[in-house]
Amino acid sequence: MADGAATISSLAGSGLSDAHTDTLLRIAEEVLDVVDSPELKEATVSRYINRGVLEIVAKLARRRVYLPSLLATAEVETAVNADAVSLPADYHANLHGALDMESGRFLVVRPWPVLQRMRQPGPLRSGAVTAVAVYGQRMRYWMIPDTPRRIAVQYHRLPVPLVATTDKPFEVPVELSTRILVDYAAGEAWSNLEQEMGDARVQTNDCRARVAEALDVLAMEIGPWPAEAAPITDAMDWGHAW
Repeated sequence: MADGAATISSLAGSGLSDAHTDTLLRIAEEVLDVVDSPELKEATVSRYINRGVLEIVAKLARRRVYLPSLLATAEVETAVNADAVSLPADYHANLHGALDMESGRFLVVRPWPVLQRMRQPGPLRSGAVTAVAVYGQRMRYWMIPDTPRRIAVQYHRLPVPLVATTDKPFEVPVELSTRILVDYAAGEAWSNLEQEMGDARVQTNDCRARVAEALDVLAMEIGPWPAEAAPITDAMDWGHAW
């Protein structure tokens, strides 16, 4: 995992565990209480819960809404004469800032089409990196570094999977975490059961309606991420998990 990327233990160490009381095991048990079926196993429910966290993040992202808990920092290292570097493996969206660790200089984050115009026409020029842009899962820059550089980046990351039974869903706001994950996982379980029984998807639809309502609440409270967000320049925050 890239330096600075969050883990369950690092999130717990930051004090976020104080607010979240329900573990993966407790949430799974509540789902099993809601969907009382011998066919439903704890391992399957845990898979649904993790899928639910990813689904929450993906559906909010379609509205340009990102959970504040997923704002992260990490470090990448450029190679001499290379015009791009892979972003951290947990990169999801929004390269929000970039900092040259050697010089302490903030780099300008450009949309890729703008940086592409800066790099054309003619051969790419070597020199100090002054601007960067995201293209796919890579960060491209201008100019091409003539010496290796360490660049700290801020971005929105993917959520950390819940693996151990004691893991807690730190990344979902505590007011909604248990309820929305129970409703999502129960909806997935009911969907399979009601389909097998040939029943109308009453339980499935009820659960999914509650998930949609909770997502609306989250989207309204957090608000959309600005298309041209100003970089965070507080050096105290660089290099630490958000």
